[in-house]
Amino acid sequence: MDVIGVSKRRSKEKLAVLRKLNRYLSAQAQKYKEYLALLQKEKESILNSEFEKLDEQVHFEQTIVSEIFSLERVILPLKTLYRESGPDPRDSISALEAGVQGLKKAVMRKNEKNRTLLKERMDKLREEIKSVRKNINRTSTKQEGTTTPNLVDISS
Repeated sequence: MDVIGVSKRRSKEKLAVLRKLNRYLSAQAQKYKEYLALLQKEKESILNSEFEKLDEQVHFEQTIVSEIFSLERVILPLKTLYRESGPDPRDSISALEAGVQGLKKAVMRKNEKNRTLLKERMDKLREEIKSVRKNINRTSTKQEGTTTPNLVDISS
């Protein structure tokens, strides 16, 4: 094979890797967007105390996270192949990677906010439960102090 043939073959290979990498990065970006939308729904469920709905959303969240990690396992070797194949003057992948990283950071921030919100909501519910228990104990103590008749006089 001549040098030109090898160069063309490498260009085709690099283009194929670039297309795959682009496709997987785009898919990953889409999953992060879905994740952000889901986190917004989770926030609303927390604020509205819709815990059954939140439970469903958390299960769906686990699915999305699993899909993101699966994509990441495919993307990492493709990135390595792409980088090893030499510099690309257009380097369209860097912008896409930066976008994915931005979405990833946004997801992490939103997730942290939701965790904090959920913790605050749970603390508030615990306090409400303690208050209800105290009221029940006070009510039952007051009732214990009153005497109820044991015998009824039916003679008349």
